[in-house]
Amino acid sequence: MSSSDIETVGPSPLKLLGTMGLGGLGMTAGMAMLSVGLFGLNWLRSSGWMFVAVVAAVAGCAFLAALLGRRPRVEIGPDGFVVRPLFGGKTRRWSAIDGDFVEIKVGFGRGVGYRLTRAFKESAGIKPTTLFAGNDEAISGAFAVPIGRLVELLNQAKVRAAGATTDRT
Repeated sequence: MSSSDIETVGPSPLKLLGTMGLGGLGMTAGMAMLSVGLFGLNWLRSSGWMFVAVVAAVAGCAFLAALLGRRPRVEIGPDGFVVRPLFGGKTRRWSAIDGDFVEIKVGFGRGVGYRLTRAFKESAGIKPTTLFAGNDEAISGAFAVPIGRLVELLNQAKVRAAGATTDRT
Protein backbone atom coordinates (compact mmCIF):
# COMPACT_ATOMS: atom_id res chain seq x y z
CA MET A 1 0.00 0.00 0.00
CA SER A 2 1.61 3.24 -1.10
CA SER A 3 1.13 6.56 0.66
CA SER A 4 -0.95 7.74 -2.32
CA ASP A 5 -3.51 5.02 -1.46
CA ILE A 6 -4.05 6.52 1.99
CA GLU A 7 -6.45 9.36 2.69
CA THR A 8 -5.65 11.23 5.90
CA VAL A 9 -8.18 13.19 7.92
CA GLY A 10 -6.16 15.38 10.22
CA PRO A 11 -6.92 17.72 13.09
CA SER A 12 -8.47 21.15 12.94
CA PRO A 13 -6.12 23.48 14.87
CA LEU A 14 -9.00 25.76 15.88
CA LYS A 15 -11.22 22.90 17.07
CA LEU A 16 -8.21 21.41 18.83
CA LEU A 17 -7.45 24.70 20.57
CA GLY A 18 -11.07 25.03 21.65
CA THR A 19 -11.34 21.46 22.90
CA MET A 20 -8.00 21.40 24.69
CA GLY A 21 -8.38 24.99 25.87
CA LEU A 22 -11.68 24.25 27.55
CA GLY A 23 -10.34 20.98 28.90
CA GLY A 24 -7.21 22.66 30.23
CA LEU A 25 -9.22 25.46 31.85
CA GLY A 26 -11.58 22.93 33.41
CA MET A 27 -8.71 20.82 34.69
CA THR A 28 -6.90 23.87 36.08
CA ALA A 29 -10.05 25.22 37.75
CA GLY A 30 -10.80 21.79 39.20
CA MET A 31 -7.31 21.48 40.65
CA ALA A 32 -7.57 24.99 42.11
CA MET A 33 -10.91 24.17 43.77
CA LEU A 34 -9.56 20.87 45.07
CA SER A 35 -6.52 22.67 46.49
CA VAL A 36 -8.71 25.25 48.24
CA GLY A 37 -10.89 22.47 49.64
CA LEU A 38 -7.94 20.45 50.94
CA PHE A 39 -5.48 23.13 52.02
CA GLY A 40 -7.38 26.42 52.13
CA LEU A 41 -7.28 29.65 50.18
CA ASN A 42 -4.16 30.92 51.94
CA TRP A 43 -2.15 27.89 50.77
CA LEU A 44 -3.38 28.42 47.21
CA ARG A 45 -2.30 32.07 47.33
CA SER A 46 1.09 31.37 48.90
CA SER A 47 2.37 28.28 47.11
CA GLY A 48 -0.54 26.41 45.55
CA TRP A 49 -0.59 28.71 42.54
CA MET A 50 2.59 26.93 41.36
CA PHE A 51 0.72 23.63 41.42
CA VAL A 52 -2.12 25.12 39.38
CA ALA A 53 0.41 26.70 36.97
CA VAL A 54 2.01 23.29 36.39
CA VAL A 55 -1.39 21.78 35.56
CA ALA A 56 -2.01 24.63 33.08
CA ALA A 57 1.46 24.12 31.55
CA VAL A 58 0.83 20.39 31.10
CA ALA A 59 -2.42 21.19 29.27
CA GLY A 60 -0.54 23.64 27.05
CA CYS A 61 2.16 21.07 26.29
CA ALA A 62 -0.50 18.50 25.37
CA PHE A 63 -1.96 21.00 22.88
CA LEU A 64 1.48 21.61 21.34
CA ALA A 65 2.17 17.87 21.16
CA ALA A 66 -1.16 17.32 19.36
CA LEU A 67 -0.53 20.20 16.95
CA LEU A 68 3.06 19.19 16.12
CA GLY A 69 2.16 15.49 15.84
CA ARG A 70 -0.86 16.30 13.63
CA ARG A 71 -3.13 14.40 15.98
CA PRO A 72 -5.84 13.30 16.21
CA ARG A 73 -5.99 11.89 12.71
CA VAL A 74 -7.49 8.98 10.84
CA GLU A 75 -5.57 7.32 8.00
CA ILE A 76 -7.92 5.50 5.61
CA GLY A 77 -6.40 2.97 3.23
CA PRO A 78 -7.45 0.08 0.98
CA ASP A 79 -6.88 -2.52 3.73
CA GLY A 80 -8.40 -0.63 6.66
CA PHE A 81 -7.86 2.42 8.79
CA VAL A 82 -5.63 3.68 11.57
CA VAL A 83 -6.87 6.01 14.31
CA ARG A 84 -4.12 8.12 15.87
CA PRO A 85 -5.30 9.98 18.98
CA LEU A 86 -2.90 12.15 21.01
CA PHE A 87 -0.99 9.07 22.18
CA GLY A 88 -0.82 5.63 20.60
CA GLY A 89 -2.97 4.35 17.79
CA LYS A 90 -5.39 1.63 16.73
CA THR A 91 -5.43 -0.26 13.43
CA ARG A 92 -8.52 -1.98 12.09
CA ARG A 93 -8.82 -3.97 8.87
CA TRP A 94 -12.01 -3.68 6.86
CA SER A 95 -12.62 -7.40 7.37
CA ALA A 96 -12.91 -6.77 11.14
CA ILE A 97 -15.73 -4.25 10.69
CA ASP A 98 -19.32 -5.53 10.87
CA GLY A 99 -21.79 -3.22 9.12
CA ASP A 100 -21.62 0.51 8.47
CA PHE A 101 -19.98 3.35 10.31
CA VAL A 102 -22.49 5.66 12.00
CA GLU A 103 -22.45 9.06 13.69
CA ILE A 104 -23.01 8.79 17.45
CA LYS A 105 -22.81 10.92 20.56
CA VAL A 106 -19.50 10.50 22.43
CA GLY A 107 -19.30 12.44 25.68
CA PHE A 108 -20.20 16.06 24.94
CA GLY A 109 -19.44 15.74 21.23
CA ARG A 110 -20.04 13.54 18.22
CA GLY A 111 -18.03 10.58 16.99
CA VAL A 112 -17.97 7.68 14.55
CA GLY A 113 -19.27 4.41 15.94
CA TYR A 114 -18.69 0.97 14.45
CA ARG A 115 -19.19 -2.68 15.29
CA LEU A 116 -16.55 -5.37 15.10
CA THR A 117 -17.12 -8.91 13.83
CA ARG A 118 -17.66 -11.59 16.43
CA ALA A 119 -14.57 -13.48 15.22
CA PHE A 120 -12.37 -10.39 15.57
CA LYS A 121 -13.67 -9.59 19.06
CA GLU A 122 -13.03 -13.17 20.18
CA SER A 123 -9.52 -13.29 18.71
CA ALA A 124 -8.58 -9.87 20.11
CA GLY A 125 -10.24 -10.47 23.49
CA ILE A 126 -12.46 -7.39 23.17
CA LYS A 127 -15.26 -7.34 25.73
CA PRO A 128 -18.71 -5.89 25.01
CA THR A 129 -19.33 -2.27 26.04
CA THR A 130 -22.41 -0.09 26.36
CA LEU A 131 -20.51 3.18 25.97
CA PHE A 132 -20.98 3.78 22.25
CA ALA A 133 -24.71 3.45 21.52
CA GLY A 134 -24.61 -0.23 20.55
CA ASN A 135 -21.24 0.00 18.81
CA ASP A 136 -18.05 -1.73 19.91
CA GLU A 137 -15.65 1.17 19.32
CA ALA A 138 -15.72 4.84 18.40
CA ILE A 139 -13.53 7.48 16.78
CA SER A 140 -13.74 11.01 18.12
CA GLY A 141 -11.60 14.10 18.07
CA ALA A 142 -11.14 17.61 16.73
CA PHE A 143 -10.99 16.70 13.04
CA ALA A 144 -10.72 19.09 10.10
CA VAL A 145 -13.88 17.60 8.56
CA PRO A 146 -17.31 17.24 10.19
CA ILE A 147 -17.93 13.84 11.81
CA GLY A 148 -20.66 13.12 9.22
CA ARG A 149 -18.09 13.51 6.44
CA LEU A 150 -15.66 11.17 8.25
CA VAL A 151 -18.48 8.60 8.46
CA GLU A 152 -19.00 8.93 4.68
CA LEU A 153 -15.27 8.57 3.93
CA LEU A 154 -14.97 5.42 6.05
CA ASN A 155 -18.11 3.84 4.55
CA GLN A 156 -16.97 4.67 1.00
CA ALA A 157 -13.50 3.20 1.60
CA LYS A 158 -15.02 0.03 3.07
CA VAL A 159 -17.31 -0.38 0.04
CA ARG A 160 -14.36 0.19 -2.35
CA ALA A 161 -12.32 -2.43 -0.48
CA ALA A 162 -15.19 -4.94 -0.66
CA GLY A 163 -15.48 -4.28 -4.41
CA ALA A 164 -11.74 -4.74 -4.89
CA THR A 165 -11.88 -8.05 -3.00
CA THR A 166 -14.69 -9.42 -5.18
CA ASP A 167 -12.87 -8.23 -8.33
CA ARG A 168 -9.80 -10.31 -7.35
CA THR A 169 -11.78 -13.53 -6.86
